Amino acid sequence: MSKTSEGKLFQTGAVGLAAILLYAIATMILLPILGAQPETAEDCLEMLHTHRIVGLIRLDLLTVLIMPVFYPVYFAVYHAMREVAAPFPLFWLLLLFAGVTLFLATPSALPLSSLSDQYYAAETEQARAGIAAAAKAILSSDMWHMTGAVTGSLLTQIAGIGLSVLMMRSPVFGKRLGLLGVITHSLDLAHFIAYILAMETLSTVLIGIAGVLYLPLYGWMAVRLRRAGEAA
Repeated sequence: MSKTSEGKLFQTGAVGLAAILLYAIATMILLPILGAQPETAEDCLEMLHTHRIVGLIRLDLLTVLIMPVFYPVYFAVYHAMREVAAPFPLFWLLLLFAGVTLFLATPSALPLSSLSDQYYAAETEQARAGIAAAAKAILSSDMWHMTGAVTGSLLTQIAGIGLSVLMMRSPVFGKRLGLLGVITHSLDLAHFIAYILAMETLSTVLIGIAGVLYLPLYGWMAVRLRRAGEAA
């Protein structure tokens, strides 16, 4: 790869990290204001009928939109340290890509938008009951409940830990940034394990701490990639 292309790759990664950072901040602000996903299918259908945009946000539209950004971001991260303890950077990159792909391949709750229109256009209670049952099935198999999505999230965090360890040996990122990455991804991984074990309080505390740490982590990574791009 030429120096010009390498510089553009690093700059693209920095922009992607800035987008992820904005998503994280927006989620922290909007979640307490708008609320989490409603518990029942009927509530979801009503929410989408009365406030479509708000409903889509509460059904994790922002997450669906931001996840593909991880591909160019971590390809740039990999390229920045591809020669550090090779071939391990490639292994962790492929593991992270597999995790993100598994997560994205899981059905989201966004099809509920169409079902909401059908629900309120239905003329009989029987038809509404059938649509509500379909909505319930979608909610029970969305990205936060299916095995594929949970497995993808676990793989992504494990890969994040592995890449962070390598960052500690990379002149582009450095020891302190790598250590922050290890701590943050470890907390996020522990959050998923606690979630699987139905330890809801612990899971909430862990993701709360990890969520705060992601802000300096992604910001710092963006700065380092931008500098690498300017130096290329």
